[in-house]
Amino acid sequence: MKTKILFLAIVFVGWALPTIVHAEDRAVTIKEKRGASSAAPSNAKYHALIIGSNNYKYLPKLQTAIADAKAVEEILRTQYGFTTKLLIDATREDILNGMNDLRKGLGEKDNLLIYYAGHGEFDKTADKSYWIPVNAERDNPTNWIIADDITSNIKRITSRHILIVSDSCYSGTLTRAVSGDLSKSGERDEFIKKMMEKPSRTLMASGGNEPVADSGGGGHSVFASAFLKALKETEKNVFTAEELFHGRGSVKEMVAGKSDQVPEYNTIKNSGHDGGDFVFQLASIANAGSGLKPKPAIKDETPSTEVSYELSKLREEEAASYFMGVAYLEAREFQKARDKFSEVLNMEREGKWNEKADKGWKRVDKIVRAMGGITLGDVGKEIAMRESVTRGDMAALLADEIKIDKLFAGRIPVKWEIDKQFIPSDILNHHFKEEALTMMKWGVRGLEPIYDQTTKAFLFKPADGITRREFALVLEDVLIKLTGDEKIATAYFGQEKSPFPDVPPTATWYNAVMNMTTRGLMEPELSGEFRVNDLVDGAEAILAIRILRQKMNIY
Repeated sequence: MKTKILFLAIVFVGWALPTIVHAEDRAVTIKEKRGASSAAPSNAKYHALIIGSNNYKYLPKLQTAIADAKAVEEILRTQYGFTTKLLIDATREDILNGMNDLRKGLGEKDNLLIYYAGHGEFDKTADKSYWIPVNAERDNPTNWIIADDITSNIKRITSRHILIVSDSCYSGTLTRAVSGDLSKSGERDEFIKKMMEKPSRTLMASGGNEPVADSGGGGHSVFASAFLKALKETEKNVFTAEELFHGRGSVKEMVAGKSDQVPEYNTIKNSGHDGGDFVFQLASIANAGSGLKPKPAIKDETPSTEVSYELSKLREEEAASYFMGVAYLEAREFQKARDKFSEVLNMEREGKWNEKADKGWKRVDKIVRAMGGITLGDVGKEIAMRESVTRGDMAALLADEIKIDKLFAGRIPVKWEIDKQFIPSDILNHHFKEEALTMMKWGVRGLEPIYDQTTKAFLFKPADGITRREFALVLEDVLIKLTGDEKIATAYFGQEKSPFPDVPPTATWYNAVMNMTTRGLMEPELSGEFRVNDLVDGAEAILAIRILRQKMNIY
């Protein structure tokens, strides 16, 4: 099995963590159902810096680190209410700047999570551990990040709680074992409260100092798969990091049961730990109020006149926020639209507009995340709204948002001259005619004219939808032309096993799928499937454009 040394995460969180022991049965035995758990103070905020690197310049590429990071980012943001920042293929400068930027904006009660997935190194001679950024060289430590630097940064952060989740050999010199047991408190609310009050600096690691697997978890590493599953399936609304790690159905149990790795959960030495524990809580509980007890549900009974007035006012506010969201969406103001839909979803009582607002929020949230801060032109914004992207749309994105006509000029020979060849009849009056001709000019694979049996002519077919496998082939060809690296076209030839159950290694599009997923331009499902025959939607296309823009800055 191919291995990687991964740094899965540093979670800097503003709650206190409990003292940790390594007993197998450390999970708290008091059982509680969702909806009956403690909640953190309303002024506590959760932040996460999440780092995933596959595409190393001088070291072997990894396969699952980016997928691991993206999946962790999604569940922390959507299920646990974290404000997240995602770094893909991060350099030393990216990582240190990301940590420094977060440090400046955090308060004493804030919670910060930093998740790192990538190569790591342990120097036995010096007894030192390192993160290995994407631009680091094997025998040149200039761009390595030593564990001592991480500890120093932790000391400078004012957050009450910091958790490092590391799928790597990173724990070698950063942690120490701790004795004691703070999980025997009588009442659960008191237990959680104590964990929140005292500062904590802890590490959850996938193993000791041994290499760890880069696969084995259905498109994720063994450890990342267990971490995600534990976060999704926990029976508690509020729980400590130690509870997540130990006990029945825990991270430790799932990892040790599937691999030779023995994960660890320890405090970080010389970091300011003082006996607390990192406390996770579902976003629905965090939004319920500042008290330890959740708000009681509104009973479905005939309301008083005063209550009727309040409910009527609430419905008017709900409708106003929903239709403002729709208006912003029509104006392609995606961030503002998401905020308005969110207002509807956060109201105390679910009304007639809640379901529509939820659908609108999911749609626009996907677009906002795909854009990731880039500025799109009018064409790009319009295509971002599409439920399925056509060949004409794809030509427009590459021509108008990537500017490939300018980008390719002087890099590759022109494939097709307009004055020497025909123009397909189905684009003569099409609004993306010039963009389609640009694709033909540079011979972009997957966007060439197609022979049509009915008309007995070559057509561009601008209205035909693009499947995910076709999309991968187009992007791969653009990347090859952009870099001039012909080896990309055969990089994954000869592999015997595919990480995707629906993409056999013998498929003609397998190499393209692997190139796109390992570089973060396309994403598989959490189930591990690539969905080769599904049509590409607008948000997926915009995400690829954003990553391509980043690649342009490199090449």
